[in-house]
Amino acid sequence: YKNNMIALGNGITTGYPISGIYEMGGTDNFYFNSVYIGGSDVVSANLANTYAFYSTVTVNTRNFLNNIFVNARSNASGTGKNYGIRVGGSSANPSGLTSNYNLINVTGVGGVFGYFNLLDVADLAAWRTATGQDANSLSADPLFADPTNATPNLHLTMGSPAEGVGLNIPSVTDDFDGHLRADFTPEDIGADAGNYDNISPT
Repeated sequence: YKNNMIALGNGITTGYPISGIYEMGGTDNFYFNSVYIGGSDVVSANLANTYAFYSTVTVNTRNFLNNIFVNARSNASGTGKNYGIRVGGSSANPSGLTSNYNLINVTGVGGVFGYFNLLDVADLAAWRTATGQDANSLSADPLFADPTNATPNLHLTMGSPAEGVGLNIPSVTDDFDGHLRADFTPEDIGADAGNYDNISPT
């Protein structure tokens, strides 16, 4: 699953459970996806949790690389939580899991960085310790162009921290718009490859 742009939740104040990407099973690779979960003043009931990325798989081979997972959903009331990432497993380095070179950001009221082994995980450093993963991932605002528009725009803008910090994956040669990723090396994180440092490609 590659080069998808997914925006959900904007303008919805009901506390629905929302998952940008939900992996229930299988042997899967998720490469270069951009996910944004939005919405504000949410009346969030118990268990109305949201996730930018949610995987329940605990055994099969699965690779989560070069993705942007943003959860900016914000509660006005209630107990629901808004997570950036959740993966299956009960100890560091779960069997079959490779997760790295991702950008994970959580900004809203009720936001929690991640969920692992039945526990909330507060930030990227704690996530690395708990999961043994995401050594090269980062937590920052990716600078999406306009994620809250009626027609959301998850393209990156100048100065994005997703510029040039990803891992080259030879099987993914283009981006969301069909642009050749080789024209914008080193590799960008997310579905949109571009020149966001205003430097000519080499």
